[in-house]
Amino acid sequence: MRKWGLLGLIAALSLLAFIAANKAKQAIIDGLNFISARVSKPSFQINQIVHTVQLTYRNSGPVSLFFDSFDGALYYGNYLLSYLSVRDRVELPAGAKDTVVKINGVIRYADLAGNILDLVKNKSYLNNLSVKGTVRIGGIPVPVDYPLQLI
Repeated sequence: MRKWGLLGLIAALSLLAFIAANKAKQAIIDGLNFISARVSKPSFQINQIVHTVQLTYRNSGPVSLFFDSFDGALYYGNYLLSYLSVRDRVELPAGAKDTVVKINGVIRYADLAGNILDLVKNKSYLNNLSVKGTVRIGGIPVPVDYPLQLI
């Protein structure tokens, strides 16, 4: 009988911890606002194009958060142009301040040529640039799919 009581207590505590973690995650996400995503004018090198994607966030919450990492890619429509990754921690200060996170990317000419051939073959010319991936903020993964503006 005691065994069942202990198991019930453990189950109840686990459920409470799960609910508290989800509430904390929601509070963090609710205070964080995505402002814009932009891509800079690229620089052309011998075998690649180098560009910078800028993601701007505003933390209106009462506590500073940390942008831990980003793993994703730059897309033209459904066509992958380059992988994007950030491993540096960036502080997102509390108090409704805008913070810009810069992500460097590379588009190789060989990959671009293949994408252009696919675009022509599929007659899919007019697409939008977008950034898709996962941002980790305070250890919490947040999926992103942002349309890009050209700077």
